Amino acid sequence: MTKITRYINTNTSYSIRTEKLQGKDNIVIPVIMMIEGVHCGSAGPVLHTATELKKVVDAWNGIPVIINHPQINGQNVSANIPKIIDKEVVGKIFNARISDLKLKAEAWIEIDRINTISPTTLAKIRNNKPIDVSVGVYTEDEDKVGIYNNEEYEHIAHNYRPDHLALLPEDTGACSWEDGCGIRLNKKGEKNVMVKPKLNLNDFQYQKGGISFVTNKEEYLNLVEKLHNKLYSLNGENSYHYLKQVYSDYMIFGIDGSESDGKRKFYKQKYIILKDGDIELSEKEEVKENIKYTKITNNKKEVNMPKVEKCTPCIEKKAADLIANKLTTFKAGDKEWLEAQTEERLDSFIPVPVAPIQENKKVEKEVVIEKTPIEVLKESLKSPEDFMNLMPKDMRESVNDGLNLYKANKAKMVKSIMDNSKDVWNAEELNVMNSETLTKIYKSTNVDGTDYSINAIENNTLETNKEVLLPPGTVLETK
Repeated sequence: MTKITRYINTNTSYSIRTEKLQGKDNIVIPVIMMIEGVHCGSAGPVLHTATELKKVVDAWNGIPVIINHPQINGQNVSANIPKIIDKEVVGKIFNARISDLKLKAEAWIEIDRINTISPTTLAKIRNNKPIDVSVGVYTEDEDKVGIYNNEEYEHIAHNYRPDHLALLPEDTGACSWEDGCGIRLNKKGEKNVMVKPKLNLNDFQYQKGGISFVTNKEEYLNLVEKLHNKLYSLNGENSYHYLKQVYSDYMIFGIDGSESDGKRKFYKQKYIILKDGDIELSEKEEVKENIKYTKITNNKKEVNMPKVEKCTPCIEKKAADLIANKLTTFKAGDKEWLEAQTEERLDSFIPVPVAPIQENKKVEKEVVIEKTPIEVLKESLKSPEDFMNLMPKDMRESVNDGLNLYKANKAKMVKSIMDNSKDVWNAEELNVMNSETLTKIYKSTNVDGTDYSINAIENNTLETNKEVLLPPGTVLETK
């Protein structure tokens, strides 16, 4: 991700000279803007290599020099806009170069401009007072964790695009004076008024009952003892200061008692060790304890290193949103770990909804079995009358007469059976019987011997009709 980053540096004991530039008097001061190593700016601990710095060393020439970093409505902005150039820029950078893994240059400061904008800064320069500097630069940071000179980094800077150099007369920086940066002599013989411990202090651990180290070095013991004594001197009647963690240029400590309103509070405070052995402390700021465990790569021993950072409301909200998001696996117990991450890293955890894959389902067509005309005709004919309606008129009348005769004879047999066998059969039972069964019952119960069965029609023996019925169109031959 491309962003502008500020790295603050501290320097003193330097020489100045006066030069003309565009007809105006300028104070020329030597500056070390950056040194190869790990520096903590607004992006956190970032590794800056001389190889990357060297790629664009000429791009630093001509960038504006400004008092403090430019802001509009509280937001950091580029110094290369008309409003900032007109009101805040005091000079430019020239003669940028890489030497001894350091990015060196000269700051040409227009005397009349700086005297109008910040006479305090001009007075400090003329009196060789320590002045911090800070570069504003756009970089593309690679997310990569590692160790450089016993200092942990989380990113590696690439593709520098310089924007400005800020003079910070009232601030202290990340690539500090004790690291060798800032307004200072660009040669041997620099006057160093502070002592920087040579070891990374992340190995220090404070435990209940005493102080212990992963790596026990004499420098550690001396430094921790000095810091411990400094905090002890700050104890009040009802308040107690105790050392919690030590880093190369700041410490974390806690306060118990009345000064912390009865609650345990933690603070971050930068320190400087002077040559006389005294410790100078900057203003403390309250912090929230967030423990982060990072695996160290590069085949080094895995070390659990606590990291205490400020937890901003924005990070707290993003962590809460991730826990509430049903598409993530984060639970309430992950809140502390999430709040220890950067905003960029939290943004990378936001899941992107994936549209469900539409399966190509085969649609089975309904198989329709077509019926034959005869089957359709059978289903449509529900009664004998339906069949007869399909016949020619003469045939329909003959069949209808035969059907009526059949019904009449069946009715007579049913009546005879019921009359001759009292309380044995009922009409419903007899009417549903087929002709053969009905005829057998009739014969077994017929008293007068009259045959009303269907067979009687064929035998021409019915008493009610002495003449033989012939099919239509039949002609009897008389002899």
